[in-house]
Amino acid sequence: MSNFLGSVQSGGPSYSLPVENSGVDLAPYESAKDELVKYIEDAEPVDYEWESIYADIPARIKYIIKDGKVTVEDEIMDFDDLEF
Repeated sequence: MSNFLGSVQSGGPSYSLPVENSGVDLAPYESAKDELVKYIEDAEPVDYEWESIYADIPARIKYIIKDGKVTVEDEIMDFDDLEF
């Protein structure tokens, strides 16, 4: 059994912390988590595009961030059309 519990905040960063009954001091983890979340939330947005090809599906997914707006484009492909 893992001593870590995954935590995902809706619309925000995700992180893992030890579970409360694991016997691990949570204070350093909580402090690091708080600092990381603040750093991410204070960061200036940057425009970019990222395209991924998932050969096991097969699909092409393009993530676009422009002026703070997120757009995702997807395309299901034939296995024969995959290019690497």
